[in-house]
Amino acid sequence: MHVVLLVSPALAGALRGETPSAPGADVVRRLVHEARAALRPTFVDTRDPTLRTWFAMDLPDDEDPEPLLRGLRSLPDVSAAYVKPPAELPG
Repeated sequence: MHVVLLVSPALAGALRGETPSAPGADVVRRLVHEARAALRPTFVDTRDPTLRTWFAMDLPDDEDPEPLLRGLRSLPDVSAAYVKPPAELPG
């Protein structure tokens, strides 16, 4: 399943490895590791400051996303964390 994450610019810089660690960066990394996922920027080569704050990860199908989402949502520098619904064909 696909998880989407929106974070503050300071946290985004730390997660991208561009700035020194920001509050919450180590917690995000730990939560992602515990969920057996890999965090990646959604927009890799953009310079747009808004797009740079979006991240994504794919969780194994047998992983319960709720502990990860609860932990991420509890952080002040996380604006959104959710499971992206699967795409559906128009019916």
